[in-house]
Amino acid sequence: MGVACLGSVQRQMTSKRTFVVCSLFIAICQHPAIAHSGSSQARIDQTVQIKLTANHIAITYITTLNRPAAFNEVLQIDTDGNGALSPEEQDRYFSDLQKRLATWLEANVNGEPAKLEPAGKVELKMPFTKTYRFTIKHDDAWQQSATFDFHNDNYLDTPGEIRITVEADENIKLLFNSLEQPDPSPRDATIRFAHIDAETTFADEPATNTSTEPQLKPGTISIPLISIISIACVPIALFVGRRFRGPFTVTACVALVGIAAATTSIARVNAPASWRRVIVTPDELQSEQIFQNLHRNIYDSFTAQTESDVYDTLAQSLDDNALETIYNEVYKAQVGREAGITSFKIRRIKPLETEVLPSNDGFRIRYNWRVYGTVTHFGHTHARFNEYHAIYNVAARAVPGNDELKWRIVDVNVLQHRRIDPTTTSPS
Repeated sequence: MGVACLGSVQRQMTSKRTFVVCSLFIAICQHPAIAHSGSSQARIDQTVQIKLTANHIAITYITTLNRPAAFNEVLQIDTDGNGALSPEEQDRYFSDLQKRLATWLEANVNGEPAKLEPAGKVELKMPFTKTYRFTIKHDDAWQQSATFDFHNDNYLDTPGEIRITVEADENIKLLFNSLEQPDPSPRDATIRFAHIDAETTFADEPATNTSTEPQLKPGTISIPLISIISIACVPIALFVGRRFRGPFTVTACVALVGIAAATTSIARVNAPASWRRVIVTPDELQSEQIFQNLHRNIYDSFTAQTESDVYDTLAQSLDDNALETIYNEVYKAQVGREAGITSFKIRRIKPLETEVLPSNDGFRIRYNWRVYGTVTHFGHTHARFNEYHAIYNVAARAVPGNDELKWRIVDVNVLQHRRIDPTTTSPS
Protein backbone atom coordinates (compact mmCIF):
# COMPACT_ATOMS: atom_id res chain seq x y z
CA MET A 1 0.00 0.00 0.00
CA GLY A 2 2.87 2.34 0.89
CA VAL A 3 4.58 1.63 -2.44
CA ALA A 4 1.37 2.20 -4.32
CA CYS A 5 0.84 5.52 -2.57
CA LEU A 6 4.39 6.59 -3.30
CA GLY A 7 3.99 5.71 -6.96
CA SER A 8 0.77 7.66 -7.07
CA VAL A 9 2.44 10.73 -5.58
CA GLN A 10 5.33 10.48 -8.06
CA ARG A 11 2.88 10.22 -10.97
CA GLN A 12 1.02 13.27 -9.69
CA MET A 13 4.29 15.27 -9.40
CA THR A 14 5.38 14.15 -12.90
CA SER A 15 1.99 15.07 -14.31
CA LYS A 16 2.16 18.46 -12.59
CA ARG A 17 5.64 19.16 -13.98
CA THR A 18 4.59 18.02 -17.44
CA PHE A 19 1.56 20.30 -17.28
CA VAL A 20 3.56 23.33 -16.13
CA VAL A 21 6.38 22.76 -18.61
CA CYS A 22 3.91 22.23 -21.44
CA SER A 23 2.17 25.45 -20.41
CA LEU A 24 5.53 27.25 -20.59
CA PHE A 25 6.19 25.73 -24.00
CA ILE A 26 2.76 26.80 -25.28
CA ALA A 27 3.46 30.31 -24.00
CA ILE A 28 6.80 30.29 -25.79
CA CYS A 29 5.24 29.14 -29.02
CA GLN A 30 2.44 31.69 -28.83
CA HIS A 31 4.79 34.65 -28.42
CA PRO A 32 4.16 36.76 -31.57
CA ALA A 33 7.87 37.22 -32.32
CA ILE A 34 8.62 33.50 -32.58
CA ALA A 35 5.30 31.74 -33.13
CA HIS A 36 5.95 31.59 -36.89
CA SER A 37 9.69 30.87 -36.94
CA GLY A 38 8.93 27.71 -38.93
CA SER A 39 11.82 25.61 -37.55
CA SER A 40 11.73 22.51 -35.39
CA GLN A 41 15.52 22.59 -34.92
CA ALA A 42 17.15 24.55 -32.10
CA ARG A 43 18.76 27.71 -33.42
CA ILE A 44 20.83 30.37 -31.65
CA ASP A 45 21.87 33.62 -33.32
CA GLN A 46 25.05 35.16 -31.89
CA THR A 47 26.38 38.70 -32.15
CA VAL A 48 29.65 39.92 -30.65
CA GLN A 49 30.19 43.67 -30.42
CA ILE A 50 33.79 44.73 -29.73
CA LYS A 51 34.46 48.31 -28.66
CA LEU A 52 38.00 49.64 -28.18
CA THR A 53 38.42 52.49 -25.71
CA ALA A 54 41.34 54.32 -24.15
CA ASN A 55 41.26 52.30 -20.91
CA HIS A 56 39.52 49.01 -21.70
CA ILE A 57 38.02 46.72 -24.35
CA ALA A 58 34.26 46.21 -24.02
CA ILE A 59 32.76 42.93 -25.25
CA THR A 60 28.98 42.68 -25.67
CA TYR A 61 27.76 39.16 -26.45
CA ILE A 62 24.12 38.75 -27.54
CA THR A 63 22.27 35.47 -28.09
CA THR A 64 18.76 35.04 -29.49
CA LEU A 65 17.06 31.63 -29.21
CA ASN A 66 14.25 30.26 -31.34
CA ARG A 67 11.41 28.34 -29.66
CA PRO A 68 12.99 24.81 -29.64
CA ALA A 69 16.19 26.25 -28.16
CA ALA A 70 14.19 28.28 -25.65
CA PHE A 71 12.21 25.22 -24.58
CA ASN A 72 15.44 23.24 -24.09
CA GLU A 73 16.74 26.04 -21.91
CA VAL A 74 13.57 26.04 -19.80
CA LEU A 75 14.17 22.36 -19.01
CA GLN A 76 17.76 23.12 -17.97
CA ILE A 77 16.71 25.98 -15.68
CA ASP A 78 14.15 23.80 -13.88
CA THR A 79 16.74 21.91 -11.81
CA ASP A 80 14.35 20.71 -9.06
CA GLY A 81 11.92 19.30 -11.60
CA ASN A 82 8.80 20.92 -10.15
CA GLY A 83 7.84 22.60 -13.41
CA ALA A 84 8.23 26.13 -12.04
CA LEU A 85 11.16 28.45 -12.72
CA SER A 86 12.01 30.10 -9.42
CA PRO A 87 14.07 33.33 -9.26
CA GLU A 88 16.83 31.35 -7.50
CA GLU A 89 16.96 28.77 -10.30
CA GLN A 90 17.11 31.50 -12.95
CA ASP A 91 19.83 33.48 -11.14
CA ARG A 92 21.92 30.34 -10.63
CA TYR A 93 21.50 29.16 -14.22
CA PHE A 94 22.32 32.47 -15.90
CA SER A 95 25.24 33.14 -13.56
CA ASP A 96 26.78 29.75 -14.40
CA LEU A 97 26.00 30.20 -18.10
CA GLN A 98 27.71 33.59 -18.16
CA LYS A 99 30.89 32.02 -16.75
CA ARG A 100 30.83 29.17 -19.28
CA LEU A 101 30.21 31.50 -22.20
CA ALA A 102 33.12 33.72 -21.12
CA THR A 103 35.39 30.65 -21.08
CA TRP A 104 34.77 30.08 -24.80
CA LEU A 105 35.05 33.72 -25.79
CA GLU A 106 38.81 33.62 -26.22
CA ALA A 107 40.70 36.92 -26.18
CA ASN A 108 44.42 37.60 -26.60
CA VAL A 109 46.25 40.91 -26.45
CA ASN A 110 49.75 40.97 -27.97
CA GLY A 111 49.74 37.17 -27.96
CA GLU A 112 48.95 36.88 -24.24
CA PRO A 113 45.59 35.58 -22.88
CA ALA A 114 43.29 38.36 -21.67
CA LYS A 115 40.66 37.70 -19.01
CA LEU A 116 37.06 38.72 -19.65
CA GLU A 117 35.57 40.22 -16.50
CA PRO A 118 31.74 40.21 -16.21
CA ALA A 119 30.30 43.73 -16.36
CA GLY A 120 26.91 43.43 -14.70
CA LYS A 121 24.20 40.76 -14.75
CA VAL A 122 22.70 39.09 -17.77
CA GLU A 123 20.06 41.25 -19.49
CA LEU A 124 16.96 39.30 -20.54
CA LYS A 125 14.61 40.44 -23.25
CA MET A 126 11.75 38.57 -24.85
CA PRO A 127 11.72 36.59 -27.02
CA PHE A 128 14.65 34.95 -25.28
CA THR A 129 17.35 37.41 -26.19
CA LYS A 130 20.15 37.58 -23.64
CA THR A 131 22.89 40.20 -23.47
CA TYR A 132 26.16 39.49 -21.66
CA ARG A 133 28.67 42.25 -21.04
CA PHE A 134 32.38 41.74 -20.39
CA THR A 135 35.37 44.02 -20.11
CA ILE A 136 39.12 43.58 -20.57
CA LYS A 137 41.14 46.00 -18.50
CA HIS A 138 43.66 48.21 -20.24
CA ASP A 139 47.30 47.33 -19.70
CA ASP A 140 50.14 49.85 -19.69
CA ALA A 141 51.86 47.81 -22.40
CA TRP A 142 49.09 48.81 -24.82
CA GLN A 143 49.77 52.53 -24.53
CA GLN A 144 51.24 52.90 -28.00
CA SER A 145 49.65 50.05 -29.98
CA ALA A 146 48.40 46.50 -29.52
CA THR A 147 47.05 43.49 -31.41
CA PHE A 148 43.75 42.01 -30.24
CA ASP A 149 42.72 38.48 -31.29
CA PHE A 150 39.20 37.31 -30.55
CA HIS A 151 37.51 33.91 -31.08
CA ASN A 152 33.94 32.82 -30.35
CA ASP A 153 33.70 29.05 -29.75
CA ASN A 154 30.23 28.97 -28.16
CA TYR A 155 27.36 26.84 -29.53
CA LEU A 156 29.55 25.32 -32.21
CA ASP A 157 27.07 22.59 -33.16
CA THR A 158 23.99 24.82 -33.01
CA PRO A 159 22.94 26.54 -36.26
CA GLY A 160 22.26 30.25 -36.34
CA GLU A 161 23.54 33.56 -37.66
CA ILE A 162 26.95 34.52 -36.26
CA ARG A 163 28.70 37.86 -36.63
CA ILE A 164 31.28 40.18 -35.08
CA THR A 165 31.28 43.96 -35.23
CA VAL A 166 34.11 46.31 -34.25
CA GLU A 167 34.08 49.98 -33.29
CA ALA A 168 36.53 52.32 -31.56
CA ASP A 169 36.39 55.55 -29.59
CA GLU A 170 37.48 58.70 -31.39
CA ASN A 171 40.88 58.63 -29.63
CA ILE A 172 41.62 55.12 -30.96
CA LYS A 173 42.62 54.35 -34.54
CA LEU A 174 42.27 50.93 -36.15
CA LEU A 175 45.46 49.97 -37.98
CA PHE A 176 44.24 46.58 -39.14
CA ASN A 177 40.90 44.79 -38.92
CA SER A 178 40.41 41.26 -40.25
CA LEU A 179 36.67 41.92 -40.62
CA GLU A 180 37.48 44.13 -43.62
CA GLN A 181 38.75 41.12 -45.55
CA PRO A 182 36.56 39.77 -48.40
CA ASP A 183 35.62 36.53 -46.60
CA PRO A 184 36.06 37.03 -42.83
CA SER A 185 35.31 34.29 -40.34
CA PRO A 186 32.14 35.11 -38.38
CA ARG A 187 33.76 33.66 -35.25
CA ASP A 188 37.26 35.15 -35.41
CA ALA A 189 38.71 38.65 -35.56
CA THR A 190 42.22 40.11 -35.50
CA ILE A 191 42.44 43.83 -34.75
CA ARG A 192 45.45 46.10 -34.47
CA PHE A 193 44.85 49.46 -32.82
CA ALA A 194 46.75 52.44 -31.42
CA HIS A 195 46.07 55.71 -29.63
CA ILE A 196 45.39 58.54 -32.03
CA ASP A 197 48.37 60.54 -30.71
CA ALA A 198 50.80 57.62 -30.96
CA GLU A 199 53.42 57.72 -33.72
CA THR A 200 53.44 53.94 -34.04
CA THR A 201 51.72 52.58 -37.13
CA PHE A 202 51.17 49.04 -38.35
CA ALA A 203 53.78 49.50 -41.08
CA ASP A 204 56.39 50.49 -38.50
CA GLU A 205 56.14 47.18 -36.68
CA PRO A 206 58.88 44.64 -37.44
CA ALA A 207 57.65 42.02 -39.86
CA THR A 208 57.64 38.38 -38.85
CA ASN A 209 60.30 36.34 -40.60
CA THR A 210 58.51 34.08 -43.07
CA SER A 211 61.62 32.84 -44.89
CA THR A 212 62.35 29.12 -45.02
CA GLU A 213 65.81 29.64 -46.51
CA PRO A 214 68.72 28.94 -44.13
CA GLN A 215 71.37 31.58 -43.56
CA LEU A 216 74.89 30.70 -44.72
CA LYS A 217 78.27 31.95 -43.54
CA PRO A 218 81.86 31.40 -44.77
CA GLY A 219 83.28 28.12 -43.57
CA THR A 220 86.59 27.24 -41.97
CA ILE A 221 89.06 24.44 -42.32
CA SER A 222 90.80 22.75 -39.39
CA ILE A 223 94.58 22.56 -39.81
CA PRO A 224 96.87 20.25 -37.72
CA LEU A 225 99.55 22.87 -37.18
CA ILE A 226 102.21 20.72 -35.41
CA SER A 227 101.84 17.93 -37.97
CA ILE A 228 102.40 20.33 -40.86
CA ILE A 229 105.43 21.89 -39.17
CA SER A 230 106.88 18.44 -38.45
CA ILE A 231 106.47 17.29 -42.06
CA ALA A 232 107.95 20.59 -43.27
CA CYS A 233 111.04 19.94 -41.14
CA VAL A 234 111.79 16.57 -42.81
CA PRO A 235 113.44 18.12 -45.93
CA ILE A 236 115.47 20.36 -43.65
CA ALA A 237 116.70 17.34 -41.71
CA LEU A 238 117.63 15.56 -44.95
CA PHE A 239 119.48 18.62 -46.22
CA VAL A 240 121.45 18.97 -42.97
CA GLY A 241 122.25 15.25 -42.96
CA ARG A 242 123.64 15.36 -46.50
CA ARG A 243 125.72 18.41 -45.85
CA PHE A 244 127.34 17.20 -42.63
CA ARG A 245 126.83 13.45 -43.11
CA GLY A 246 125.90 13.03 -39.49
CA PRO A 247 124.36 9.82 -38.06
CA PHE A 248 121.27 11.65 -36.82
CA THR A 249 119.59 12.10 -40.27
CA VAL A 250 117.49 8.94 -40.37
CA THR A 251 116.64 9.21 -36.70
CA ALA A 252 115.55 12.83 -37.05
CA CYS A 253 113.35 12.11 -40.07
CA VAL A 254 111.67 9.16 -38.38
CA ALA A 255 111.07 11.27 -35.28
CA LEU A 256 109.53 14.11 -37.27
CA VAL A 257 107.18 11.77 -39.16
CA GLY A 258 106.16 10.18 -35.84
CA ILE A 259 105.40 13.58 -34.32
CA ALA A 260 103.34 14.51 -37.37
CA ALA A 261 101.27 11.31 -37.12
CA ALA A 262 100.77 11.63 -33.36
CA THR A 263 99.58 15.25 -33.44
CA THR A 264 97.02 15.14 -36.29
CA SER A 265 94.11 15.29 -33.83
CA ILE A 266 95.58 17.87 -31.47
CA ALA A 267 96.87 21.40 -31.68
CA ARG A 268 94.61 22.17 -34.62
CA VAL A 269 93.75 25.70 -35.72
CA ASN A 270 90.80 26.91 -37.79
CA ALA A 271 91.56 28.91 -40.89
CA PRO A 272 89.04 30.75 -43.12
CA ALA A 273 87.87 28.81 -46.16
CA SER A 274 85.95 31.18 -48.44
CA TRP A 275 85.06 28.36 -50.87
CA ARG A 276 83.04 26.60 -48.15
CA ARG A 277 79.61 27.72 -46.91
CA VAL A 278 78.08 26.45 -43.68
CA ILE A 279 74.52 26.74 -42.33
CA VAL A 280 73.92 29.12 -39.42
CA THR A 281 71.94 27.37 -36.68
CA PRO A 282 68.89 29.56 -35.90
CA ASP A 283 68.20 30.65 -32.33
CA GLU A 284 65.03 29.55 -30.48
CA LEU A 285 62.83 32.39 -31.73
CA GLN A 286 63.98 31.96 -35.31
CA SER A 287 63.49 28.18 -35.05
CA GLU A 288 59.91 28.65 -33.87
CA GLN A 289 59.14 31.11 -36.69
CA ILE A 290 60.63 28.82 -39.34
CA PHE A 291 58.70 25.85 -38.02
CA GLN A 292 55.40 27.74 -37.76
CA ASN A 293 55.69 28.73 -41.42
CA LEU A 294 56.39 25.14 -42.47
CA HIS A 295 53.65 23.72 -40.27
CA ARG A 296 51.00 26.22 -41.39
CA ASN A 297 51.70 25.33 -45.00
CA ILE A 298 50.77 21.70 -44.31
CA TYR A 299 47.22 22.75 -43.44
CA ASP A 300 47.09 25.00 -46.50
CA SER A 301 47.26 21.81 -48.58
CA PHE A 302 43.77 20.84 -47.37
CA THR A 303 42.31 23.61 -49.56
CA ALA A 304 44.12 22.41 -52.68
CA GLN A 305 41.79 21.28 -55.46
CA THR A 306 43.86 18.67 -57.32
CA GLU A 307 46.21 15.84 -56.43
CA SER A 308 49.21 17.65 -57.91
CA ASP A 309 48.34 20.86 -56.02
CA VAL A 310 48.28 18.90 -52.75
CA TYR A 311 51.69 17.43 -53.48
CA ASP A 312 53.24 20.73 -54.59
CA THR A 313 51.94 22.56 -51.50
CA LEU A 314 53.25 19.91 -49.12
CA ALA A 315 56.62 19.83 -50.94
CA GLN A 316 57.19 23.42 -49.77
CA SER A 317 57.33 22.14 -46.17
CA LEU A 318 58.25 18.45 -46.23
CA ASP A 319 61.13 16.32 -47.45
CA ASP A 320 61.27 12.71 -48.70
CA ASN A 321 59.67 10.29 -46.21
CA ALA A 322 57.70 12.95 -44.34
CA LEU A 323 56.30 14.21 -47.65
CA GLU A 324 55.18 10.76 -48.74
CA THR A 325 53.53 9.95 -45.40
CA ILE A 326 51.61 13.19 -44.95
CA TYR A 327 50.69 13.38 -48.64
CA ASN A 328 48.96 10.02 -48.38
CA GLU A 329 46.98 11.23 -45.35
CA VAL A 330 45.91 14.50 -46.98
CA TYR A 331 45.02 12.87 -50.29
CA LYS A 332 42.98 10.24 -48.48
CA ALA A 333 40.95 13.05 -46.90
CA GLN A 334 40.65 14.81 -50.28
CA VAL A 335 39.26 11.67 -51.92
CA GLY A 336 36.65 11.42 -49.18
CA ARG A 337 35.66 15.04 -49.72
CA GLU A 338 35.36 14.67 -53.49
CA ALA A 339 33.23 11.54 -53.09
CA GLY A 340 30.76 13.51 -50.99
CA ILE A 341 31.25 11.28 -47.95
CA THR A 342 32.88 13.96 -45.81
CA SER A 343 33.56 17.65 -46.24
CA PHE A 344 35.60 19.67 -43.82
CA LYS A 345 36.87 23.16 -43.22
CA ILE A 346 39.75 24.22 -40.99
CA ARG A 347 38.85 27.39 -39.11
CA ARG A 348 42.05 28.07 -37.21
CA ILE A 349 45.20 26.51 -35.79
CA LYS A 350 45.99 27.34 -32.17
CA PRO A 351 49.55 26.72 -30.87
CA LEU A 352 49.43 25.49 -27.28
CA GLU A 353 53.10 24.80 -26.48
CA THR A 354 56.33 25.00 -28.46
CA GLU A 355 59.75 23.81 -27.28
CA VAL A 356 63.00 23.85 -29.25
CA LEU A 357 65.11 20.73 -28.67
CA PRO A 358 68.83 20.17 -29.41
CA SER A 359 69.76 18.43 -32.66
CA ASN A 360 72.92 17.58 -34.58
CA ASP A 361 71.23 18.30 -37.91
CA GLY A 362 69.13 21.49 -37.99
CA PHE A 363 66.75 21.64 -35.02
CA ARG A 364 63.90 19.73 -33.40
CA ILE A 365 60.54 21.07 -32.21
CA ARG A 366 58.24 19.59 -29.60
CA TYR A 367 54.85 21.03 -30.58
CA ASN A 368 51.40 20.87 -29.00
CA TRP A 369 48.55 22.43 -31.00
CA ARG A 370 44.80 22.35 -31.54
CA VAL A 371 42.89 22.39 -34.83
CA TYR A 372 39.45 24.02 -34.93
CA GLY A 373 37.24 23.01 -37.82
CA THR A 374 33.91 21.66 -39.06
CA VAL A 375 33.09 18.27 -40.57
CA THR A 376 29.99 17.51 -42.63
CA HIS A 377 28.53 13.98 -42.83
CA PHE A 378 25.61 13.50 -45.21
CA GLY A 379 24.42 17.08 -44.90
CA HIS A 380 24.95 17.42 -41.13
CA THR A 381 27.73 19.78 -40.02
CA HIS A 382 29.52 19.29 -36.72
CA ALA A 383 32.26 21.26 -35.02
CA ARG A 384 35.42 19.33 -34.32
CA PHE A 385 38.50 20.01 -32.21
CA ASN A 386 41.59 17.85 -32.68
CA GLU A 387 44.56 18.22 -30.36
CA TYR A 388 48.02 16.94 -31.27
CA HIS A 389 51.40 16.53 -29.60
CA ALA A 390 54.37 15.68 -31.81
CA ILE A 391 58.12 16.10 -32.32
CA TYR A 392 59.32 17.48 -35.66
CA ASN A 393 62.84 17.28 -37.07
CA VAL A 394 63.71 20.25 -39.29
CA ALA A 395 66.85 20.32 -41.44
CA ALA A 396 68.24 22.15 -44.48
CA ARG A 397 67.71 20.20 -47.68
CA ALA A 398 68.45 20.90 -51.33
CA VAL A 399 65.40 21.73 -53.43
CA PRO A 400 65.07 19.30 -56.36
CA GLY A 401 65.94 20.92 -59.66
CA ASN A 402 68.17 23.80 -58.51
CA ASP A 403 69.97 22.47 -55.39
CA GLU A 404 68.94 25.58 -53.43
CA LEU A 405 68.92 24.94 -49.68
CA LYS A 406 65.60 25.26 -47.82
CA TRP A 407 64.43 24.35 -44.34
CA ARG A 408 62.20 21.27 -44.52
CA ILE A 409 60.45 18.97 -42.06
CA VAL A 410 62.28 15.67 -42.49
CA ASP A 411 60.60 13.56 -39.80
CA VAL A 412 57.47 13.59 -37.62
CA ASN A 413 56.83 11.58 -34.47
CA VAL A 414 53.23 11.96 -33.26
CA LEU A 415 53.18 11.44 -29.49
CA GLN A 416 49.47 12.01 -28.91
CA HIS A 417 46.30 12.70 -30.88
CA ARG A 418 42.94 13.16 -29.26
CA ARG A 419 39.58 14.45 -30.39
CA ILE A 420 37.82 16.94 -28.13
CA ASP A 421 34.03 16.87 -28.16
CA PRO A 422 32.87 20.52 -28.41
CA THR A 423 29.48 19.65 -26.89
CA THR A 424 31.20 18.75 -23.62
CA THR A 425 33.49 21.77 -23.53
CA SER A 426 31.31 24.63 -24.77
CA PRO A 427 27.60 25.38 -24.33
CA SER A 428 25.36 23.63 -26.87
